[in-house]
Amino acid sequence: MWVLSFQQIVFRQLMNLVVIQSVSTIAYGTRTSWQRLRRLGVSAAPLDVPALLEQPRPE
Repeated sequence: MWVLSFQQIVFRQLMNLVVIQSVSTIAYGTRTSWQRLRRLGVSAAPLDVPALLEQPRPE
């Protein structure tokens, strides 16, 4: 039973945070972005991608 009350408390605080952020955004007239990551043009993909695509998938 205490788990349910804990979830309600956490959810209520989270919703309060969202409402406060929304009201402050409306009050200041600013638009929020999607907070995207900056692109650096660097990839961590392996160099031999075609060979990886041709491997059979385990079933």
